[in-house]
Amino acid sequence: MPEQDQELVFRLNINLLLKITAWNAAIGPVFSVIFWLVERYVNDIEHKVEKLIPLAMITVLAAIPIAGLWFLAYKGCPVIVGREELRCLNSLGKTKSVRWQDIVKTRQRKILGFPFLLVYAENQRRPVAIPLFLQDYLKFVEAVEERAGKENVLAIALRRLIPRRGRNRRRQLPS
Repeated sequence: MPEQDQELVFRLNINLLLKITAWNAAIGPVFSVIFWLVERYVNDIEHKVEKLIPLAMITVLAAIPIAGLWFLAYKGCPVIVGREELRCLNSLGKTKSVRWQDIVKTRQRKILGFPFLLVYAENQRRPVAIPLFLQDYLKFVEAVEERAGKENVLAIALRRLIPRRGRNRRRQLPS
């Protein structure tokens, strides 16, 4: 099968990351207004509204470098599914490879509030971290099952983490 010989690259869900950035840009001015009102009330100082505008602008402009960092994360943190191995970042931020047969356990963790699956291998001290907010998560699960086998520890864990109901409902993988 020619598709199984090539490496498949999966990237972070950029739409989710941009929504988070937009949310931060929108909520920043709201907190600025609240801070301004509390300071005005507590200190009994008559502030002019013109003082509020630069504070709100700073919070909105802060979203630009945040969006740039998300873009770098999108480009620089791929998860690569190969014929014999999985490559992604470990907990120190270095790209590491894990052979399918060396995977011994997985553990779900949140890192900076984002869901990750830590994959532990026999021959490595540090686990590799797979982001669970990949752009095409279902294709990723199918690719892992295809290359590692459905009985692989990672394939079982990934299949278990597919949302089955609620707002993030996705189509089901074939059994």
